[in-house]
Amino acid sequence: MRKAVLLAIAIAMFVIAAARPSIVPIAVALVCLLLLATSLSHAGRLSEALRSFRNRPVEILVWGEPLPGQTEASQIESIRAIGAGLHFFLTRDNSTPAHLKIAQPQSTRVGERTAEIGEARYVQWESRKLPRTTGTPAVTVVIRD
Repeated sequence: MRKAVLLAIAIAMFVIAAARPSIVPIAVALVCLLLLATSLSHAGRLSEALRSFRNRPVEILVWGEPLPGQTEASQIESIRAIGAGLHFFLTRDNSTPAHLKIAQPQSTRVGERTAEIGEARYVQWESRKLPRTTGTPAVTVVIRD
């Protein structure tokens, strides 16, 4: 239903812009199309599948290694898909927020307590790309109790 509403709004805004040329309807239409594309992307579907991992202590491995500077389990505050990227917003051991970006996640498996993203174009932690290691999954998330 949400996807149909976004598409309808985008079409309506393009029609309005065609009748009365203005940047506002075009901008609204483009935002709606971006939201629609995000919800249809693999990252969008994956963010929904990972809902049960939110607000729980998790261990995250990137290319087989713990996140730099992590000494304890983190807690995932939110998971968002933006375009083809998957974004985890975490609370670290010292309670400061942190950001993990997985660009173009592929080859995913989501279980009850473990999620694995086998491939990604790159993985970024706190605005810094992490070095790739071949033969290991891009990201592994394990719920710790």
